[in-house]
Amino acid sequence: MSSTNDFARTLKALHKPGQPLIVPNVWDTPSLLALSSLNTPSDHPVAAIATASWALAHARGAADEDLTAEQNLLALRELAPLAAGAGLPLSADLQDGYGARIEEIFTTAAQYGIAGANLEDSIPAAGFGRGFAGSLYSKADAVARIQTALRATAAAGVPDFVINARCDVFRLDVAPELDDATRMREALDRGRAYLAAGATTVFFWGGGARGLSTHEVQTLVAELDGRVAVLLTKRDGGHSTAELAKMGVARISIGPSLYLAAMNAVKTGAAQILGGGGLLASPDRALGVPRPWHLYPPRLEQALEKLSTSPSPSCSFDPGATSRDGRSASVLPVAAATQRTWTDSTGFVERDPSFERQSYLASQIAELAHPASAESSEVADQLKTLSDVSSAPARSNTSRSTALAGPRADPVLKREQVPSSFVLKIIRYLESRVKNGAKPLLLIVHPIPDLDLLKNLCQNVYFPLDPMTVGQLTLFNALLYFAIWEVQSRGDSEIDAEDLAKYRQVTDANFNQGVEEAEIIAIANYENALTLCLAAYYAHTIGDIVRHQAVVSAAARHCVQLGYHRNDKGQLSPEESHKRRLLFWHVYISELGLTLRLGRAAVIQEFDVDVPQLNISSDPRQAVWDTSLRLFTGFSRLQSKIYRKIYSPGAIVALAAEPSKRQARVATFAAELNQWYMEWHQIKSADAYYPMVHQHTFMAVDIIYYSVLTLLHRGSTSSNSPSDISPECFAAARQGLETHLHIFPSVLASGPGTVSYYGVWIFMYSSFTPYIVTFLHSIASTDTNDLQLLKSVLDTLDDIAIGYELVHRQKTLCAALYRIAKAFIESRQRLHNNGNHNGDEQSAMDHEPFATTAEQTLNLPLQPDTIQEWGNFDTIVEDWETQYFNQQSLMLGNSLDQ
Repeated sequence: MSSTNDFARTLKALHKPGQPLIVPNVWDTPSLLALSSLNTPSDHPVAAIATASWALAHARGAADEDLTAEQNLLALRELAPLAAGAGLPLSADLQDGYGARIEEIFTTAAQYGIAGANLEDSIPAAGFGRGFAGSLYSKADAVARIQTALRATAAAGVPDFVINARCDVFRLDVAPELDDATRMREALDRGRAYLAAGATTVFFWGGGARGLSTHEVQTLVAELDGRVAVLLTKRDGGHSTAELAKMGVARISIGPSLYLAAMNAVKTGAAQILGGGGLLASPDRALGVPRPWHLYPPRLEQALEKLSTSPSPSCSFDPGATSRDGRSASVLPVAAATQRTWTDSTGFVERDPSFERQSYLASQIAELAHPASAESSEVADQLKTLSDVSSAPARSNTSRSTALAGPRADPVLKREQVPSSFVLKIIRYLESRVKNGAKPLLLIVHPIPDLDLLKNLCQNVYFPLDPMTVGQLTLFNALLYFAIWEVQSRGDSEIDAEDLAKYRQVTDANFNQGVEEAEIIAIANYENALTLCLAAYYAHTIGDIVRHQAVVSAAARHCVQLGYHRNDKGQLSPEESHKRRLLFWHVYISELGLTLRLGRAAVIQEFDVDVPQLNISSDPRQAVWDTSLRLFTGFSRLQSKIYRKIYSPGAIVALAAEPSKRQARVATFAAELNQWYMEWHQIKSADAYYPMVHQHTFMAVDIIYYSVLTLLHRGSTSSNSPSDISPECFAAARQGLETHLHIFPSVLASGPGTVSYYGVWIFMYSSFTPYIVTFLHSIASTDTNDLQLLKSVLDTLDDIAIGYELVHRQKTLCAALYRIAKAFIESRQRLHNNGNHNGDEQSAMDHEPFATTAEQTLNLPLQPDTIQEWGNFDTIVEDWETQYFNQQSLMLGNSLDQ
């Protein structure tokens, strides 16, 4: 039988840079026996085994830091003979050597038959928040401890004992003085010293807070001659064993992953039995334990096929319960849900230059102080309507999924899930489209790099190694929801239509309820950021501006926290870099596109962004979509700049001090907008994948362009008087409304879905300012052509407003503006026809005192002291009497200024 030192020599020889030793970690006798049974005379996948102190501790009901030396050594005494009997070297996780007991601990381990060990350079009692000096042994002390351990094992008869020296530099908590470059310098300095002291490899990891980037692993390998060990992780940016081997590492540890997988298997079996099912049994499982991950069928389709033939006693999803297919997919517990969630805004306010705010300002023009107003109660009535509608805060769309309507009092997520057999059909359908050269919309419209993302989530759901997080499960349901929608829309699959409808409803509910969980907003990782981005798209399509703003702001914060807005400069693999950039630019467009609409600054600030734009695909059909995305990136950036430079509080103060800059800025931005518009019209929908989808997706671009252009020119003056609004502003407004009337018949002919989506675009993605400016022009000029234009546009809004709270509110405001203009113009015409005038001269005299007084008393738009709510306005309007309309409209400005 081989001696312990023979095993040590074998273990040392297995550490080959570029051909790494993959070490599965065990925690007790059954786990060791299960792993060793994988080796057969013809196949020897397990070359060595190691313990994991975290798994050892948790198997004994303790935390890792509470595992005593005696408990650790007792486990090694039991496991070492079994490993030797299987012909496998055993490496032990001896933590930091247990302080001053290091010589004793290593001597005992060698005497028990241990061939190697991990030795940490962190001080357990100090934690990881005290920096290099407080949390780690000094380099000199750590070197001395390695040398002490090797002397002790040599004296115990194992001179070739393998030390895997763990360096916890990257594990330390985030601190201003510990930037990546500082950590890397310290890691290399310690790594060289540890190797010189006799360590076989140096083990680097980032704990639960961070993984190691591609650049970091490559640097460590290059500087330490490949004598680097790393932890296999599923964390955001984690690498596969093949990728790590290609980078040149010498050792890969699995850590406690197998322990977590085993515990999930125990929960699966127990839940099935306790739920009325039978024993889990499979003739190809050795020793009656779950097969290790790498021995599952090599293709996900094969695994799901096998899974789908299993009994399906239930279709619930619950931590500790089983899926419909009998597979566990545990979810981390979360706090009990309450009626109100983080996406339910209680203080959603639309500020300058939102549609509601512009509507209010339009009602305050001096022209409405004309004596003609006193002749019409309709004017006062409609001003009251404006107040009532605009004073009510915007709410989340009531047409959202009914799954969100009721309270959710469960302390954990309990959801029905789709069966694996159905998921298999969806994946096969999508893959068939890829193979046939028809790229799925899922990969075109959304920031989804490839189908591997969905397939990997399937593996996590149906074959879990680690507990499933709420974010992963929610993302899985989001991707399935959009995939099912696509299959339904195309209508060319053989999947049962009833199943499609049923599981679209299930995934819709799971997706939207999952987004409500605090974990989604609290934890910044790729899955959560992508989930929030998809939730923003969902909210956008149903016209829910409140939810859109909430979820996209959270997604933007995640992207900034994760550094997706910065250029990684080659630190990541091309695939990982593309995945992050794709997500970031989608979030960027979605968030910055709301800044001008809502009158608020974006989370993502342009000065802080240097991540490159996405490449344009060499596939000409995909290139059309890529170019559209890039152009909308520029359009969103322009809208954000207009808000920041003209409408933001800082811009208002600056332009008040230097008013000459206002028109110069407007001219500059107008030129940029015109250039963008010309470039946009170079895009041909007919050349894209799914030409009709592309055309319908961007059918409202012309309206949005004129809305933004109108709002830009509206900012060329701080005056609220229509006489001061530039001709360019009036022209842009008229073009916008006439373009809408030109486009809308074809929109209406495309069906209710197209009409609804069009309405969302013109009211949610833009402020529909052309309607307000045309209203102002009609009042100032008493122009019946303007009035007819307002009426024609208003008639089209009846078909758009159905079912959407946001659109209905704005339609109501438009109706009030039209009726005010109609009543005002008709009253003025009656005065004219009744002889209550004396030509143009008398008309000017009538108007002059009112206009002058109004200009002195009314708050003007774009000034910092304008009100942000309608409370004062509402109070005064309620007290209006028709005969005093003229007087009260002048007093209103005084009230608001107080």
